[in-house]
Amino acid sequence: MQKNRKLLVKIAGVRLLPEGFKFGPHKHKDVEVIVVEKGSCIIHIKEDDRYVDIHKSEVLVIYPHVTHTFYVTQDQSCRISQIQFEMLETDLDCCLDSLRFIKNLKAGIKYEYTAKPAEIASCIGRINRNITDKELVNLYCMELLLLLSKGMEDHANDMSLNLKNHKLNSVIEYINNNIYENLVIEDIGEKFHISTRYLRKKFKEITGDTISSYITKTRIKHAKELLAIGNLSVTQVAFQMGFSSPQYFSRVFKNITGVTPGQYRVQHYRDNEKLKQNYGGKP
Repeated sequence: MQKNRKLLVKIAGVRLLPEGFKFGPHKHKDVEVIVVEKGSCIIHIKEDDRYVDIHKSEVLVIYPHVTHTFYVTQDQSCRISQIQFEMLETDLDCCLDSLRFIKNLKAGIKYEYTAKPAEIASCIGRINRNITDKELVNLYCMELLLLLSKGMEDHANDMSLNLKNHKLNSVIEYINNNIYENLVIEDIGEKFHISTRYLRKKFKEITGDTISSYITKTRIKHAKELLAIGNLSVTQVAFQMGFSSPQYFSRVFKNITGVTPGQYRVQHYRDNEKLKQNYGGKP
């Protein structure tokens, strides 16, 4: 039988820390979550002898029994939302062990960044305002565990994917180079070590288009070039571009271009000298 994990909240609220503030070194059996809302601070992790910078809109989770020292720089104050809680166990069934936060807690990780700073800070505020209502606090604590876990997944994917740099370009390049193949989004995510949910979300966020729509539009772009050359029938072009049927291809083609594949061929067949050369055809 699994054990049900509950949170015993020790500290929850907002703190304004002055310039040059220092606290520690110290350690405790609690999980500590710090959301920086203004300014920045530095946490020294003694076990790794590492200084971890936390800036505005960043969140750091420090796991139990990790010796750390809290610093604020001399040039500005720092405002944080902070919560400390202890994980308790009872003999009730529970499904929380699948959460990333719980897995990290059990794995002995010392600290971790997480996303969703606004949501986490808001949740900490609700816990603080209702600290005397145990049932309500328990509900908010479950919400906090979910936010922490989802935020950790998003932050890890951000670091892995790095969409604004080479990783997104690699995904797009892979799609373009394999546009004639059967492209499955789940397979693309697995190839680049990105969860499907996160790939869909970030692709849309950065490019303004869904990954499925991008694949379809790219296929139609190549189809237009093949149709203009005139060497292949509409049916051949449909299957070569990975569409399940000529009818479906024609419907998608018209939705995107405003004309049918046959109409497009008639309109553009004469102006194809360069396209023929690109595809190895004879003018």
